[in-house]
Amino acid sequence: MKMRLSLLVLACLLMPINFAAKMQKPVLNKIMLQLSDSQWVTTKSAKVLVSINATLSQAGLAKARKDIMQNLSRIAKGTWHITAFNRSQDSSGLERLNVSAQTRLSESQLTDLRAAAKSVTRPGATYRISNIDFSPSQAEVADTKQALRTKIYAKVNTEIAELNKSFPKQHYSV
Repeated sequence: MKMRLSLLVLACLLMPINFAAKMQKPVLNKIMLQLSDSQWVTTKSAKVLVSINATLSQAGLAKARKDIMQNLSRIAKGTWHITAFNRSQDSSGLERLNVSAQTRLSESQLTDLRAAAKSVTRPGATYRISNIDFSPSQAEVADTKQALRTKIYAKVNTEIAELNKSFPKQHYSV
């Protein structure tokens, strides 16, 4: 009696495993497919860099910064960012400022930038357009990457549809 009970218990334990094995889909072969795409990132704006060399008067640093920001907005309307602000003393004892500022401007705003920088230059403060860079912004690069991902995902869906059409019993998925 003990022997028969053991076999019955063993049969009950093996039945769910055997049943589960029959219910599972067959193991699929792996299909590796590499897709890539490329596209130019276009930009309609340029990064404008301005360098400022100035001497500090008795008015001080706070007034100099305010004057610099006002003069930058006279050069071109935009959101200006000061990227470097170095203060030193020259051999005559005057405080000197070397400032770098940048903004992104549309193509239409780029005309006459050098003349505008020259117009705000005065004795003791020189404004110079040091660079105009047409490399795309991070947002433009991110938008282009997203568009490329969307194109690649569409290609993946097309490939999966073709696989499932060719091998209907396999049920391919990503």
